[in-house]
Amino acid sequence: ETVPQTGVVTLDEDGQGSFTLANNGSYTLTVIAADNAGNTTSKTRLIKIDKITPDLEISGNPRDYVTSAILGLDPVLGPSGLKLLTVRKDGGAAKDITGSYDDGYKVSASGKYVFTITANNGLSSEHIAYVTKVDSLRPAVKLDSGTFVSGGWSSQPVTIQVSNTAGNLGTTRYEYAMSEPSSWQSFDGSLTVRED
Repeated sequence: ETVPQTGVVTLDEDGQGSFTLANNGSYTLTVIAADNAGNTTSKTRLIKIDKITPDLEISGNPRDYVTSAILGLDPVLGPSGLKLLTVRKDGGAAKDITGSYDDGYKVSASGKYVFTITANNGLSSEHIAYVTKVDSLRPAVKLDSGTFVSGGWSSQPVTIQVSNTAGNLGTTRYEYAMSEPSSWQSFDGSLTVRED
C-alpha cells in the first residue's frame, strides 16, 4: 500500500454500507462481518486507485535544419502505468508507438505531431510538437535558359535562371563550375555566360 487506509463501514437497516478509498495506490481491502451471535465472515478485494492524468515530456525538437531528428518522449504516469502511446502527423492516422518509444520517435519531415498518452486508469492527454526544421527532400534543380537550347551555339550571352522546385525548407545554396578542373563557385540563382 502506498498510503495505508483504515476505516469503519457503518451498515444501514438493509445491510448496505460504503467505504471510500481516496489515495492513489494498490490496496487489499478485507471486510469482516460479525453478527450479535459472534458469527463472522470475510471477503477480500484488490483495489487499485490512480486518479493521475498522464503527462508526456517531449524533447529534441531541432533548432537548426536537419534531415531527421529523434524526439525524446518521457511519460509521467501514476501507479497504473502506461497503456497506450500513439502519434499522428498532420491529422493522419494514429500510429501505436507504445512498444518503441523508449529510444525516442524519429521524425523525417516537418509537421504537427500529436502524441496521445493513455494510462491503465483510462485517463489520457494530448501533447503537440510542431517540428519546423526537418527537411529530408533532396533539392530538384530547374534550369531556365529562355530560348537557348543546351548544346546549341549562341552569338549572345546566355543567362540561366536556376531554381529549386522541391520546396525545401530554408535557403537553397547554388554552386557552379564551368569546366573541369574548374573549382566550384557560389551564386544567387542567376548566371550569365559570356565569351570572356
